[in-house]
Amino acid sequence: MTALAIAGLSTVYFIYQLRGVIFGPYLAVSSPFDGEVLEQSYTTIKGKAGQANFLSLNGRKVFVDRNNEFSHSLLLASGYNIIELTTKDNFGREIKIKKEVMLK
Repeated sequence: MTALAIAGLSTVYFIYQLRGVIFGPYLAVSSPFDGEVLEQSYTTIKGKAGQANFLSLNGRKVFVDRNNEFSHSLLLASGYNIIELTTKDNFGREIKIKKEVMLK
């Protein structure tokens, strides 16, 4: 490899490593859907969170696996429920997602 090719690869790798600084954290919830009507009081919250050092579900810390996915069981109250997920990165940037679900 030439020095120019090595410098090009180094630049690409540097930009790849900066993605967390540039884009910040992300959070996606795959289950349950917003406005969903559930029939069972025991449900599982599933999703994906990345570029973050903190994830919470209704104020409780949730852990993420190697694939940046999370799965957490939750007991719902009868009627209307609000599920709030929050993620933060090292720079204090925060994302909040609220899901409103109904338990029959």
